[in-house]
Amino acid sequence: MGSAISMRSKVATALIALSLAAAGCSGGTSDTSASSHASDAGRGGAIQPEGTGDFAGLVDIGGGRTIFIECAGTGSPTVVLIAGKGNGANDGWGEVLDPADPVRQAPDDQVALGKGDLQRSDTAVFASVAKFTRVCAYSRPGTGLDDPETSTPVPQPHRVGNAFSDLHAVLGAAGESGPYVLVGHSYGGLIVRLFASMYPHDVSGLVMEDVVSEFETETTTPEEFTNWDELNSTTDGTTEAVELIDAMDEIRAAPAMPDAPAVVLSSDKPPNRQAIEAQSKEFGALPTFAAWLAAHDLLAKSLHAKHITDTNSGHNIEVYQPQLVTDAIRTIVDEAR
Repeated sequence: MGSAISMRSKVATALIALSLAAAGCSGGTSDTSASSHASDAGRGGAIQPEGTGDFAGLVDIGGGRTIFIECAGTGSPTVVLIAGKGNGANDGWGEVLDPADPVRQAPDDQVALGKGDLQRSDTAVFASVAKFTRVCAYSRPGTGLDDPETSTPVPQPHRVGNAFSDLHAVLGAAGESGPYVLVGHSYGGLIVRLFASMYPHDVSGLVMEDVVSEFETETTTPEEFTNWDELNSTTDGTTEAVELIDAMDEIRAAPAMPDAPAVVLSSDKPPNRQAIEAQSKEFGALPTFAAWLAAHDLLAKSLHAKHITDTNSGHNIEVYQPQLVTDAIRTIVDEAR
């Protein structure tokens, strides 16, 4: 597996990522995310939400910083969507790959290369989950850079401990109380891991969608993991970048995960071979797709989780198969209730 910036970026070298968001949206379907219904009063400054009603905007988390968050729907537990590296609240969770798009028939992950017709849709994960419970998505610093409102920048690369602390802060500032079902995609899985360990009483369930986990260090060689860390910590100074070796150290020092219902989903379309070869020439040997899947097996066993492997999807299962992800979330919400 490699790394890349958000697929919203126009940089042509975006390849396989720890997280890959949806590319620029194309038309047709209506935008049903909370941001499409946000009042103009929230634009241009921090809002003061009360944890009820649909809203989207920048929330003051203290220290002169704001984070963008959008929430919709009613019910408990609240589902929190935690995107992968480089992706904001409006990437992936609000979009779907056109069911008729020919890239679905490709043997490898073409969406990760920026291909495919991605559309806003009321069948996307965010809108679908909002129909049966409360749901929130947020933009970490260095993500959602093409959106009208962006979270206050921080130095990049960053520590995963800072990312999970920001998540806790923005949920509190937004008045969104637990318990939470945490849904992590890719790098978001590491944030889920630390949040659940540090705030176990706030977590009632987990959905891990093609995530990075501490088990990567067991299924890859030290050289591969070091190269992967270098690749994912590379940044232009603005775009989100992550420190994987440091993240593993933080996880090893954290308390054990809580005993909560969980589902693990894995992609079954491998990364594009030419893309990985290009990254390997620059950074050296990288973790293989087989190692990626093996780490998911270990993660599922450790969580006593159902492991869904027949997904007919690349890395971004939420855009390839939004109903599959939504169904997994609904299962965990029902168990938590």
